[in-house]
Amino acid sequence: MDRVAEIWLAEIIRVYNFVPDPEKFWGKRLNEMKKVTRRAEGYVYEEDGIIKAFVTLKDHYIWDLIVDSEYQKNGIGTALLDFLKESKVSLALGIFEDHKDAIRFFEKRGFSKANAYPSPEGFDKFEMIWRKEA
Repeated sequence: MDRVAEIWLAEIIRVYNFVPDPEKFWGKRLNEMKKVTRRAEGYVYEEDGIIKAFVTLKDHYIWDLIVDSEYQKNGIGTALLDFLKESKVSLALGIFEDHKDAIRFFEKRGFSKANAYPSPEGFDKFEMIWRKEA
């Protein structure tokens, strides 16, 4: 859990730096993230004894899919998604409108935008949905 929490906090602060005082804002949410992660279906991507990424989900809803920035652009996120797609008929996630890189990542992997909504943090989000083809 320590390594997963370390990746989560570093990447959330880096990517969602548009919130005021991101270190404090996201740091306050770290314990909640740990609780959610412990209850979730979760998988890590480990290589050479190093956890490089993780994904957590409940049923078909992805709570987090995060790759340590040091290991991004190496197919790890795609590998985790492909793993999930083998056993799920659909996947969904909520994403901040300002997170353009992630939106492109998911669109390239077959996800489509749907249902816009305001997040509890006060920023615009929308769902992205993938469905297995029959």
